[in-house]
Amino acid sequence: MSTTQTQNAQQSGQTEQEERDEDVRELVKARLGAMPVGFSMSIGGEGSFSRDDLIQHVSDGDEIGKKMIEIDMNFLQSLKTGELYEYSVLSDEA
Repeated sequence: MSTTQTQNAQQSGQTEQEERDEDVRELVKARLGAMPVGFSMSIGGEGSFSRDDLIQHVSDGDEIGKKMIEIDMNFLQSLKTGELYEYSVLSDEA
C-alpha cells in the first residue's frame, strides 16, 4: 500500500487488518482480471461462475467472494512453499 493509501486509510478509520483485507481483495480481483474473458470456474456445489462474476463476488465480500479469496491465497501459499512444484515433480515421475 502506498503512503497516500495508508494515510487515506488511517483518516477513514480503517484498521491495519482492514487495510490488509482490502489489499488481498484487490490482488485477487487483479489476478481474476488477468484471466481470459471466457474463463469460468466451478466452486463446489455453488455453481459455475464467469471471471466477471467472480470479480463481483470478491468486491461484494459475499460467501462466494470469500471462498475465491481463500482458494487464491491457498494457491499463492502453495507456490511460496514449493508444494506445487513438489507435486508437479512427483506427478511427472509417476
